[in-house]
Amino acid sequence: MNDGGADKPRGPVVRKKQSPRRLKPGVLKCTECKKLLAPETTACPHHPEAKLVFADPLIGKVIFQTYRLDKQIGRGGMADVYESVHITLPGTYAVKVLHEEKRSDDKQTKRFLREAEMQSQLKHDNCARVIEYGTCERTGAVFVAMEHIKGHTLKDELKEVGAFDPERALYITCQILDALTAAHDLHVLHRDLKPQNVMIAQVGGLKDRVRVLDFGGKRIEGHEDAPTQTPLTMPGTLFGTPAYMSPEQARGETLDERSDVYAAAVVLLHLLLGRSPFRGKDIGETLGNVLHMEPPRPSLLTQDLDLDPKLELVMLKALNKDPEKRFTSAEEFKQSLLACRSKGKTGKLYRDALKQRS
Repeated sequence: MNDGGADKPRGPVVRKKQSPRRLKPGVLKCTECKKLLAPETTACPHHPEAKLVFADPLIGKVIFQTYRLDKQIGRGGMADVYESVHITLPGTYAVKVLHEEKRSDDKQTKRFLREAEMQSQLKHDNCARVIEYGTCERTGAVFVAMEHIKGHTLKDELKEVGAFDPERALYITCQILDALTAAHDLHVLHRDLKPQNVMIAQVGGLKDRVRVLDFGGKRIEGHEDAPTQTPLTMPGTLFGTPAYMSPEQARGETLDERSDVYAAAVVLLHLLLGRSPFRGKDIGETLGNVLHMEPPRPSLLTQDLDLDPKLELVMLKALNKDPEKRFTSAEEFKQSLLACRSKGKTGKLYRDALKQRS
């Protein structure tokens, strides 16, 4: 007897659309069985005589008839980054290639190229230098070629060492603020400042030289000399990383320089604490913390932290929930930080860096 359940017609099976699998840098593939193998593998265990090739199809390819992609050195939600060589010029370059599945989205492609165009205008030692950008007609790859910075991100350094010494944290932050000032002078906002977008390297004998990456392709509104842009983000849509965005950015409001000032202060606080100060267990809790939670005071959380009380007050001003009560510019924030430490190590490091730059 039919129980009335087993033979009922079934509706269509609905499967969620899955994003293409992202490969780890250097992963190899056996040409015989197509099995993925660790980068250090010398032979496939099942087919020892088979040839091993890079699983990433872009490895070894030349794009724009100029850059040979040798190895993947970074991955992100929008693009992968490759260490590359110019086919005629010496040296290495970092080439960022938009994910193939993003290319079909016209807005994503335009945003990627707009960010590259804006960063190419930033001629400052603390801003990553863009060489060229565009679309390769032969492969269809959308790319941006940049200087190859032989260093690592603040995110990686935080994982390695934890909380920073105050002098080191301030020295790095002052350079970040210099990069923001250069961008703001051109009416460009970053909108996604975070440890992952700050590289540190040794340059000319000086350690911890900063390069800020990935400016967000957004002009500051209200400037007559700022060119008109076609909006690529819907009004009220969040752009950026919740744990580092300003309250007004979290609310989807119009932004100005003070939003980047706030983000720089969050990065400074992260360096001092060794952890992201507003990160919650999920996006909702994180946004709630950004909007309502008062920033933690390092002097109350870390007893052995040698922190000037005046400096903590400067940082808390930059972290005010109300942009009207913050510093009006990155330069003003930087000068207030240096005033607290002008006779200390930070001031000397910063002055030495300025001498080398000039």
